[in-house]
Amino acid sequence: MSDFIICVDNIELPVRVARPRSARNFRLSYDATGPALRLTVPPRASLREGRAWAESQQEWIARQMTVRPKPIDIAPDAMMLWRGEQVRIDWSPDYRRTPHHIADTIQVGGPAEAVGRRLRRWIIDEAHAAITGQTLALAAREGLVINGVGFGDTRSRWGSCSTDRNIRFSWRLMMAPDFVREATIAHEVAHLVEMNHSRAFHRLVHRYLGHDAAPASRWLRDHGPELHRYRFDR
Repeated sequence: MSDFIICVDNIELPVRVARPRSARNFRLSYDATGPALRLTVPPRASLREGRAWAESQQEWIARQMTVRPKPIDIAPDAMMLWRGEQVRIDWSPDYRRTPHHIADTIQVGGPAEAVGRRLRRWIIDEAHAAITGQTLALAAREGLVINGVGFGDTRSRWGSCSTDRNIRFSWRLMMAPDFVREATIAHEVAHLVEMNHSRAFHRLVHRYLGHDAAPASRWLRDHGPELHRYRFDR
């Protein structure tokens, strides 16, 4: 649900407002998957001021709308990444409803209009099975305790570890290569010991992985935005 609407080139863009206490200036971010905008407003500024400032950024918004890649709706015959490889959504009413990965396709049945939602549920289930198992196994190997492993669809981070020893991941990691998922798991488990990004923390990540985590970080930097292009609710 948006806080207000901005119309740019006859396209209505919903705007969500955030008021972090640390904000010092107005700031806009553009989400091509909506498309939508996020407006950061300093605590002492009014929403009216923020809205007026956002309205003044029409040229910037228009540029973002042209340079950012368009979202990809997950539907029959669409292409998507699955564990780092491009696969085609192979739909047939004769296939079983539960998606099934075969070679370079994901087969899925049921109503064609529900393919995206069905794929989303399947990916989340796969994430629960694969990522939860790997996370708990690594923690057990290192003698660490985790209170819970959960999943979400945040755009700001691929994983997080709270002070109460709960770890959360983006279920979209299942679309990334295995080495990226493994490095992200090691990263969050290391936060159980070092709640920072110190040298000691990075040494832990390296020890947990057995190799350098930098390639995984580069992959997410270069290809992570592509994972958020996929829309599963259309």
